[in-house]
Amino acid sequence: MDNNIDPEKAGAELEKWAAQLEQRASRYLELQQRLDSTTVSETSADGTVRVTVDAHGVPVELHLSERARGTEPAKISAQLMACLRRAQAKLAHQVDGLVRATVPGDDAPANSIIENYRKRFPDPPEGLAPQDIPATASNATIQQGQPDRGRPPAPRPPQAPVRRPGPDEDTDDWADRSFLR
Repeated sequence: MDNNIDPEKAGAELEKWAAQLEQRASRYLELQQRLDSTTVSETSADGTVRVTVDAHGVPVELHLSERARGTEPAKISAQLMACLRRAQAKLAHQVDGLVRATVPGDDAPANSIIENYRKRFPDPPEGLAPQDIPATASNATIQQGQPDRGRPPAPRPPQAPVRRPGPDEDTDDWADRSFLR
């Protein structure tokens, strides 16, 4: 084992490493700022519905035009959800481009950001018209080619109320024993 380490060389390597970390942090700060200002909008084919999502895929604007008056609520709902899913899928593609432009190279955290967006906001299934995109894109399945829009969602089973302990109740579950046993 060689104990003759050149302090000047080690210092230069440490400075180089620190500069690389600083540059990387700067790129991620720039990416965060660009993502924070990102929004994506999608409009239905007939112009009745427009949905805008922020960088997290959360709707920040839902707009219904005058054409929505008198339209079946189920149709409006389906258009809203289709626009939402398309906007979120477009967001995933936009984030991919932002990440690759801001953090070039094969960077594991950058690739993880892209992959997380792709998983959360996948492209709509091919061959479906926008109105046929299911309401839940993350784990949606289309049964017999069409989502069921005619029936209301099945009622959820009742949930037992959550029992909260009183102020004098012992809630540590140690049954008066030490946790060190």
